[in-house]
Amino acid sequence: MSEVAPPRWRFPRPRSLMWQNLLLLVGLAIVIHACVLAVHLLVLRSNVLGAAETMAHQIRIMNSAFALVEPSRRDEALTVLRGHGLQAIEGEPPPGSDLPPNESPYALMAGRRVQAALAPDIKLHWAFVDPKGGATFWVRLNVAGRDTWLMSRTDKADERGYNPLAVSLLLTLGLSGLATIVALFIQRRINRPLRDVAAATRRISEGGGQAHLPVYETSELATLAAQFNEMVDSLHQAEATRALMLAGISHDIRTPLARLRMTLALEGGETEAMAARCIGQVDAIIGQFLDFGHAGNGESPVECDLNVLVQQTAAEFEAEGHPFELQLQPLPRQIFRPVAMQRVIQNLMDNALKYAGTGLQVRTWLQGDDMHLAVADRGAGLAVGERSRVLQAFVRGGDAKDVGGLGLGLAIVERLLQLHGGRLQLLAREGGGLEARVALPVVDVNTSRLPGLP
Repeated sequence: MSEVAPPRWRFPRPRSLMWQNLLLLVGLAIVIHACVLAVHLLVLRSNVLGAAETMAHQIRIMNSAFALVEPSRRDEALTVLRGHGLQAIEGEPPPGSDLPPNESPYALMAGRRVQAALAPDIKLHWAFVDPKGGATFWVRLNVAGRDTWLMSRTDKADERGYNPLAVSLLLTLGLSGLATIVALFIQRRINRPLRDVAAATRRISEGGGQAHLPVYETSELATLAAQFNEMVDSLHQAEATRALMLAGISHDIRTPLARLRMTLALEGGETEAMAARCIGQVDAIIGQFLDFGHAGNGESPVECDLNVLVQQTAAEFEAEGHPFELQLQPLPRQIFRPVAMQRVIQNLMDNALKYAGTGLQVRTWLQGDDMHLAVADRGAGLAVGERSRVLQAFVRGGDAKDVGGLGLGLAIVERLLQLHGGRLQLLAREGGGLEARVALPVVDVNTSRLPGLP
């Protein structure tokens, strides 16, 4: 026996179109910002390193130039330096470090690059003068043969705390929030026409009501609405043609049958009984076609009791000499199409009578979130492979050749149950026979609605 492969893991994603659009927009915003940030960092890094190289080059030039100054002119050279805003001292500078203190990553990068590009006898030293004045840097140069520390301040103290990663995070959050607002706005414009389409298709499935979409302003939605409304008109025309055809079949065939029945009744004899049976079969066939074509369309749902419908249908069979044993448990009132639901009960009971005729029983009970209806008999039953096949239109069981009908009874039941959100199962009955079991969802009649209703 081959082993079943484990299910492949898939990345979970939301089923809502709104959240899918939101994630796409937020992801797009993050990717775009990450790309812009990467380009910004690369350009800024290149500029910072270039400026550091230039600064180191200028310091080397100054060091070489002041080293050539004659010792007698040293004081004059220092005066020139002080005139350009540089402070010169003979001793050691204030305590500090080799790198800019508490500066941005780019300042640290520049400090390392400048220090690495200087000769060993040239040294940089960083220290704070005061919080508002910012950091200062000291450079040790050879002025007229003597080591001299020269001091200069940074230009802007308010740039000391600049952190590109923190700014990037804030921008990402801001762009994500903007993407969320845009996604909600876009989805709101999409949801309204989607709700209109869903409501229109629901009304079409009911077989009545106004199913046209309104006229939208945008060209795409206007085209969709126009095509949808054309489809609705075509469906209405096809439905009207079908109803007219069914009415014509019913009138044109049943009228001569009624005349034939009357003629045979006047003549009498055995021929009358045989012809009457044939006419009855033809009439039943026409009735099945009509039931299959209508399938509950046009009937308004109302609140009713399933047990009452069962009792009414069983009384009709009992009046014709075919009693059914009833075992009905209390059920809550539900929203049904009463004629359609009674047709479900009648077809199931009629099948049990035609194909078995013995052990006829109808049961109802409540279990979990469903109410159940079971019509059982003590006939030959059905093979497992035939139980799903006989639910199709024009299909009957293998032992049903001598039974009249077209095989539409269970197909009609299936279509009518779909209108009520129910399902049908054919099961083997304990002790022999067949059980047709219907499960209908239990809903709160005050707050819920029938599947397919607005």
